[in-house]
Amino acid sequence: MKHIALFDWDKTIRKDGYVIYDFIEILAKNNIIDKNIKNEMDMILSEHSEGKDTYTEFAKRVIKTYGKYISEVRTEDLKSSLEEFEELENKNNRIYSIMEQRIFPFLLERGIEPIIISGSPQEPIDLYKKRMNFQRAYAIQFEADNGKYTENCIVNTAIGEGKEIIVKELLKEEPETKIVFAFGDAEADIPLLVSAKQGFVNNSNRFLDRESIDYFDFDDIETGDKILKIMEDTIKLH
Repeated sequence: MKHIALFDWDKTIRKDGYVIYDFIEILAKNNIIDKNIKNEMDMILSEHSEGKDTYTEFAKRVIKTYGKYISEVRTEDLKSSLEEFEELENKNNRIYSIMEQRIFPFLLERGIEPIIISGSPQEPIDLYKKRMNFQRAYAIQFEADNGKYTENCIVNTAIGEGKEIIVKELLKEEPETKIVFAFGDAEADIPLLVSAKQGFVNNSNRFLDRESIDYFDFDDIETGDKILKIMEDTIKLH
């Protein structure tokens, strides 16, 4: 039997903001993409913050805009900015310490595979594989043709429907695959949370009431002990 744990990335493993927003800052600064993208993306985020759209509508607009601007960009040009992005992430200490120092080691010691299902672009998420010791990450992917991106998003894990597709694919890999834990922060993560024996949410807004889901502040130093205790109890039960 294969045991796995599913994780969102932004505001679940990564502390604040959105990877895609910080990544386009670097791409625009390096003249990889048009600088106008910053104004468009900021307007989308501002309107969402004002409650003018749902999270799903917000995510769809972000991905559509990102795709428009990376269209015709050479894949190697985009990847040339990854090192700078990684340096900035490390400098700003973006990862929740309980994730890197406690939860991921806990899972790996028990043979439970952590798998990322993120609404961020695939390229920057892959940078963390070695540091966080995970093998698989499913994230936003755009089609590439003759070494250049198109605006066709072929994997959209920024929305719940896209994450649900990945969850179903994972469960088909092996007949006995069991999703033991799931971690998220928003409605788009519901497919992860409801598929797991135990879910954890980094959000004070209880958007999903289920006995198997607990809400925490992942930045609280005491949270780690509480989560690990629940994880230990869940493993004993299942």
